[in-house]
Amino acid sequence: ILDLSPSMMARDIKPSRIIRAHLKIQEILRQRKDGLTALVVYAGEAYTVTPFTSDSQTISNLLTTLIPGILPLPGSNPEMAVELAKNLIESSRVTKASILLFTDDIAEAAVETIVDTLSGDTDLSIIGVGTDAGATIPFNDGLLKDAQQNNIIARRNSNVLKKLTQQTNGYYLPIQADNSDVEFYLSYLEQRADSNRLKANSVTGDRWFESGQLI
Repeated sequence: ILDLSPSMMARDIKPSRIIRAHLKIQEILRQRKDGLTALVVYAGEAYTVTPFTSDSQTISNLLTTLIPGILPLPGSNPEMAVELAKNLIESSRVTKASILLFTDDIAEAAVETIVDTLSGDTDLSIIGVGTDAGATIPFNDGLLKDAQQNNIIARRNSNVLKKLTQQTNGYYLPIQADNSDVEFYLSYLEQRADSNRLKANSVTGDRWFESGQLI
């Protein structure tokens, strides 16, 4: 799931939050060899860009067109995006799924709704885009301002993002300059797949997964 709300245009990470999110998604698609992937985007409403497919190149080719302002309704509605993702999973032949959300912020009021939406074997992880210090938001050759004409500072809300993933059996990964965040998530997917295969073969036992350190 990719957040296309205006704050994703902020440039506290270069060249911008949205471009860095594109690059992370492309890296995931490049490294991931097996499985199916779907892509959902949202601003004030959520839309399916691609249903589940093994054709990662199609998703990669569409990424450059997915920028804030392309969707008809502005705003931020991650609740609708998660619900849409869940519906995609349930209407497909996918029996085990993991949702990865690229965003810089989620309203605390949305956490309970998202947690209630997810159930069963679907978990939610988040790559937090941006910095906690934040940055201004480019808008119409200027900067986005509030009602008092003050520049809006978009800050990554790591506390709420981490809280949400703790309640949805996933991980919160602050975006990294290298690919350690992507590699961590792909390792988690592989470990999860191995666990499912073991269950299918009725083999039980302790499994340890070294997550390493993310800063």
